[in-house]
Amino acid sequence: MTRSLDPRIRRLELRDGDRDQRRRQSEDDGAMFRTRIGAIAAGYTDNDQDPDPAARANWSQAMRVAWAIRFAPNTVGSIIQEHLA
Repeated sequence: MTRSLDPRIRRLELRDGDRDQRRRQSEDDGAMFRTRIGAIAAGYTDNDQDPDPAARANWSQAMRVAWAIRFAPNTVGSIIQEHLA
């Protein structure tokens, strides 16, 4: 990309570059999150379909989402909304 000599244009170009970098970083972060959640979900076996309620109470949000992805995909959104509330 050719850089302009006009300082106003250069600021716009730099700002656009920063925006692109932030977008790429957020895409990378999202991919990493999906990979981690996928790895947790893959670790659940069919024996985990009905977990012990006492053990489930100590699960992290990531574990709850991963379990829901594996066994109850229609509840994932409500788990995330509950966490955000």
